[in-house]
Amino acid sequence: MKIKDIFSISSGLNAKKNPQGKIYGLQVRDFKDDFSLEQLIQPSLVYSPKMERHFLHEGDLLMVSKSYTGFRCFVYEENNMKAVATSVFLVLKNALFNVEPRYVAWYINLKTTQHELLSMSRGSAISSINMKILGEVDIPMVPIKTQREIVAVSRLKKAESDLINEIDLYKTIELEMTLKNIID
Repeated sequence: MKIKDIFSISSGLNAKKNPQGKIYGLQVRDFKDDFSLEQLIQPSLVYSPKMERHFLHEGDLLMVSKSYTGFRCFVYEENNMKAVATSVFLVLKNALFNVEPRYVAWYINLKTTQHELLSMSRGSAISSINMKILGEVDIPMVPIKTQREIVAVSRLKKAESDLINEIDLYKTIELEMTLKNIID
């Protein structure tokens, strides 16, 4: 099923930063490598009525539309903050009732999908995609239960990889200390 048949797609908001702002204007740097939102971000935009339709809701997808390396997709999972996506994002809202947004984000973030998006992108210095290109991307539809299971397995794999990396770091530190003790 094409993304345009699953979500409404819009551009992020182009707004001027203001230190007195009470609205969060999310940028790519506000997301960590694990696709979660940084906890220490600060509000940076002053409210205006035109923001109303841009406010993010849990389950909205934010997709980077301009990039050197790929078009990462983030799931907005906050409910307790007023936030909008800035203009570097394409925003996917109002998913159909039988679609798990985290599944769509997982699929978009796959290396094969990223490669496909890069091949469809425009621009020579910085690759970019627009709403039309994104809307034509096919997402394989499976039952909602299967979508949720795929997301759960993916999260478990990520947790496993994180643990393996942490164990490797501690082993490296232990080895360095042991070898240093030999020469001291």
